[in-house]
This record gives sequence, structure tokens and C-alpha cells, in this order.
Amino acid sequence: MVLFTILSSALLGFSALYAPQPLYPVFQISFNVTPTQVATLTTLTLLPMSVAPFFYGFLLEVFSPQRLLLLSLILLAFLQFSFIAFSPFWALQMIRLLSGLVLPALFTSLMTYVARLSDPDRRRRWMAYYIAATILGGMSGRLVSGAISHYFHWQVSFLILGCSMLFILYPVWRLPEEKGESNRAITWSSALRILANREVVFYYIAVSFSFLVFVAILNFLPFRIRELNPAASEFYIGLNYIGYTIGIVVAVNNQRLQRWFLHPAQGSSYAVFFMILVLVLLYLPMLWTLFLVMFVLAALFFFIHATASTCVNKLESGNHGLVNGLYVSFYYLGGSVGSLAPGPIYAQWGWSWVIAALQLLLLLVWIYSLVYLKSRKLRTQN
Repeated sequence: MVLFTILSSALLGFSALYAPQPLYPVFQISFNVTPTQVATLTTLTLLPMSVAPFFYGFLLEVFSPQRLLLLSLILLAFLQFSFIAFSPFWALQMIRLLSGLVLPALFTSLMTYVARLSDPDRRRRWMAYYIAATILGGMSGRLVSGAISHYFHWQVSFLILGCSMLFILYPVWRLPEEKGESNRAITWSSALRILANREVVFYYIAVSFSFLVFVAILNFLPFRIRELNPAASEFYIGLNYIGYTIGIVVAVNNQRLQRWFLHPAQGSSYAVFFMILVLVLLYLPMLWTLFLVMFVLAALFFFIHATASTCVNKLESGNHGLVNGLYVSFYYLGGSVGSLAPGPIYAQWGWSWVIAALQLLLLLVWIYSLVYLKSRKLRTQN
């Protein structure tokens, strides 16, 4: 029951985060705004998520993640209902900004709850299940909201999300409380100590930049589809996110996949390199390439995500709240940049230049990974 509640909460949280994405063309027409303005519905959510988790991490060193989880679900349910109650576009933007302040409380508390489990084997397995639930939430949020908008109205999907969050409050309230790991306030030096660990920072950087690229593709995918096929429906756009499902398989089997590599960091380096290669297909003006690339890109990104989230908790045996707070901050810092930065490039030069810029960024990350792996090998030899 505990695992089911954790996974259900993660699924609902990520559904709420990404539900607006396939509806961007609808919002563009309904509110008479530009694609870049519509993209702010994601940016304004992700931007505070790059800062807030860090402070939630401090709180979770002292307070129970169960209490923070309960409060965040109540607030998120209220925000889903608010999203369908206001009509000015600026009001929707403010609601999404507030969601960005609440969602990291949900995600950080869930990751911390899992990380504090005493059994290391169960911790790794549950973290893999957690990542799988986030993937399913991201995919289902997009797919379901697109389908509901096509057959009913876009507001119905947010009504269902809000009701679902209220429904799960009782199981969350019944969760056993996991107390904080520290009886004293955690200082800034605690964060600096974590950031002094080069291997932890490597995973923070790898997941941040790979998520930047992943979000950039996902955020402007609806406009690219409409560019290639102006008659494409919201349901069809939502179907293109079904490639997310491969990420579930990758996350659950991450430990088996790691056996192919000498070190988890090496596997992440390979994943970044293959992301660069697969983006080449997105230059082709064909809808089927978008659908295919989503499967491969999701597999590579979620391999990095599952590896990084497991390794940082393994490398840092204490201060799990702060470790995961920093992890979520780095994660969504990349996402917030990726959700908005490609907008001006897309408006000025088009889709191909967006892909070229993302490939260049990944190339820099890959070079960094090679330098890190080389230095790690030299330190091991010495």
C-alpha cells in the first residue's frame, strides 16, 4: 500500500506538470497568443522548480516528508480547479507559476521518502519504480489531456486531475511518518560539501542538460507537428508522446543495463552521445520521424535520469533531503531553460536551428563527460 501510494502521487504530480503541453495549439488560438507565450505555461512552472527543491531539501532534513506530501497534494488539487476557473491568459500563467512552487515539494518529499528506506536493495528497486511512475505520469498526462480536449473540452482534464488528487489524500495521510535525519538545522556548508563531490556534480550536470534538451523537444513538438500537418488534432499530438512508455522499461531495468558498462558515469556518457546522433532524424520533414525519435530519446534520457537519481543517493549516505533537493533543482533548472530558450530560435530561424543548437549543447556535455571519466581513471590509478 505504501509503494502504491508513492507511485500514484508521483503519477498525478507529473500528469499535472505536463497536461497542458499537447493543448498548446488550442491555447494559442483560444487566447490569441504566440507559440513562445504559450510555452511560458511550462517555463513558469519549471523555473521555480529549479530553486524551490533546494529549500524543501533543508526542510526535509528535519520534518517528515509525509506531511509535506499531504500539504502539496491539497494545494495542487486547488490549483487544478483554479486553472479552469479563470479565463485571462495571464491568470493561467500565474497559476502555473504557483504550481511550480508546489510541485517540487511533492517530488522532493517522494524521493526523500524512498531514499530513507533502510534496505539498500529495496531503495534501488523503489527508486526505479518511482522513475517509472513519473514517466507514466508524464506520458499519460499529455495523452489523456489531448484525448479529452479532442472529444470533450480541455478544462475537463484538469477537473479530473484535481479530483484524483483529493481522492488520494487519505492513503497519503495513512503513510507511516519518516522522521528527519537531523535534529539540528542543516547549514549552507552541508550543501557545499555535497557539491564538492565531483561524482555527484557529474550526475547533476548530466541530468540537467539532458533534461534541457528533452524538454525543448517536447515543448515545441506540438508546433512542429502542426507545421508539418496543420490539420493534426490534439489527440494526434498527444499520441506522439506515447514514446514515453519505453522509459518505464529502461527505468525498471536500469540495474541490468548498468552491467554493460564499467561505471554508471560511462553509461551516462554513452547515452548523451547517442542523443546527439538520434537528433539528426529530426531534421527530416516527416511526421513518422517525430514519433520514432520520441521512443529513442525517451529511452536515453530516462536511462540517464534513473542512473543519476540512484547514484547520488548511493554516493551520499546522509542528508537525503538535501541531496534530493539539489538533484530536483538541477533537474528543473535544465527543464526551465529548455522550455523557453528555443522559442526565439524557433521563431527567428525555424525548427532545424533549434535541433542544431541542442546538438551543440549535448556535444559540450559529452566532452565534459569524457574529461571527467579520464580524470576519474587517473585518480583510480594513483
